Amino acid sequence: SDEINMMLTLNESGPLEITLSDMNGRQVYRHHSDYLTSGTQWIRLTNLQNLADGVYIINLNAKGMKKQEKVVIKK
Repeated sequence: SDEINMMLTLNESGPLEITLSDMNGRQVYRHHSDYLTSGTQWIRLTNLQNLADGVYIINLNAKGMKKQEKVVIKK
């Protein structure tokens, strides 16, 4: 697939930045939202068709929240 859908809960309203890095630490994708309201949000990362199959790290950075998750991309 060329997209990732994920749900997250924001404790505070504000901007959100999501980066996707390969296992070598190289940033391969960046998504930025200027403002999201607090509460549950659905986020869609698109245009991922150029990424090779493998394990990646998703870094979420929002007001009052930092989170890191592994994701496996397999087409």
